[in-house]
Formats: sequence, structure tokens, C-alpha cells
Amino acid sequence: MEFSISRGEWYALACGFLWAVNSLILRTQVVELEPRVVNMIRCGAAGTLLCLALPLGGSVSNLTQVPALEWALLFGSLLFGVVIGDTLYIGALKEIGVSRTMPIAGTYPLTTLVFEWLFFDHFAGPMLIAGSLLVVAGVIVMTIGANSSSLEAATTTKIGVALAVSAALFWGLSCALLKPGSANMSGIHANAIRMPAVVVILFLSVAVPNGLQPLRNLNRRSGTIVAVSGLVSMGLVSILFVDALKDGSATKIVTLTSTSPLFALILAVLFLKERPSARLLVGSALCLTGVFLVL
Repeated sequence: MEFSISRGEWYALACGFLWAVNSLILRTQVVELEPRVVNMIRCGAAGTLLCLALPLGGSVSNLTQVPALEWALLFGSLLFGVVIGDTLYIGALKEIGVSRTMPIAGTYPLTTLVFEWLFFDHFAGPMLIAGSLLVVAGVIVMTIGANSSSLEAATTTKIGVALAVSAALFWGLSCALLKPGSANMSGIHANAIRMPAVVVILFLSVAVPNGLQPLRNLNRRSGTIVAVSGLVSMGLVSILFVDALKDGSATKIVTLTSTSPLFALILAVLFLKERPSARLLVGSALCLTGVFLVL
């Protein structure tokens, strides 16, 4: 039997690798910075790049032909996925690190399946049950019985896991909305619109209640590193992801992008000196097996 992989599937795998690299970079910067500030800088850098690249995405006048429902779905995807989901994910990275956050948050293909079934009547099939059970088992293996030297460490673990699980839920909802929401626009158009809107929302969420206090820990080096990570993860990856969705089902594409925990485990060990335990490796394997069962 001849094996072949489509352009969209290659894009999805590239997204998985680049997202793992991005998580590695972010982990080095989130210790001192507030997650919303990190997310705002990333999206600002990506939005600038995408606006400059607008001529490459085709005629801007075509956007006037996009139906109102698709605009609503696009901005719903923006709110749930980038504003809320990514901020929760960055918070989880800060609390529990790359090698634990990514396998948990990487279960979002299952939540995508559920939301596609609920909102768009895409039948999930019995494999969803088996996959879900394996994912739940994997999360339990990774998080229950973790050795904590103090009550504070145990509390931090619980908070980080809750943030990562919540990110998976919001990402799943976002992916389910994004495919129909971007049906009549290119990846450059969709994200050139989404990213500046995210920056405005995040800035208001930071500045209105706290003024500029959360920005005071930001220095030139950290700002540059986070901005570069945004150019990769929110710029290049977001374009590849939207275009990949046009070439396959949302569930299949997000499942392929969920290979990022495998890349991240290797990168975290090599560069961040994180030491994943046998329990973490087994839990990661269970999660990813559950994800691939739904293909």
C-alpha cells in the first residue's frame, strides 16, 4: 500500500514541531512576566507581520463577501482560542513546565471532536469513547501522586493542571469554530484580522484593572524573545494551521498538531534540563494514544 501525506497534513505536523519550540522559548520567559502580557506581545508581533503580508493573501476586497455568520465564528474562535486558551496555556507553562503542560493541553483534539459534534452535527463515533478514556487515564497518571515537597508545590501543581485542562477545552471550541469561520478567507487574512483584535482585548484586560503595573517586569531582552516567539507561533504557525484546516477535517488536523508534546518532551530534556519521570512518560503515551484513536 502506497503511503502518502497531504500538504495540509505536512502543515499540521510542522505546526506541532514549531509549537513545541515556541513552548520551550516561552517557558524561559514566563517566570517573571504575567501570562496576559506575554500573550499580548506575541500577538502584537505576529499581527504586525501579518498586516504587512496582507497583499500575499489575495485581494482584501474579497473580505466584503464573507457572510456575517462566518465573521461571528471567526471572532468566537479568536476569543476562545487565542485570548482565553493561549493565556491559560501560558499560565500552565509558568506553573508546571513544558513537559507536563503540553501532554495535558495537547488533548484538545478530543474536545474539538466533542464541539464539532455538538455544534455542527459531525458524528464522533465510538472511538471517541475509547480515546477519551485513555486521555483521562493519561492525565490521572501524570497528575495523581506527584511528589510534592510542600503544600505550596502541591497547590501549584493542581493550579497548573487546571489551567492546562481549561486551555484544552477552549482550544477545542476555538478549532471547531475556526474551520467554518475561515472558509472564505486565506490564513493570512484570517489571522491579520484576529491578531490585532487579540492585542486590544488583552491590553484592556491588563490595563483597565491594573494600570501598567503588569508591564514593569518587562525588559528589552524578554520583550524581544517573546516577540520572536510570537512571529513563529502566532504568525507562521497560525497561517499554516488555517491553511491546513482547508485541506482536511478539523479533528484530523488538530490531532496531527498534537504531536507537539513528543517534540516538547525531547526539547525540554535537552535544553531546559527537565527530567520527565516514568509516570509522566506513561501518561503522555496514554494521552497521545487516545488522541490517535480518534483519527
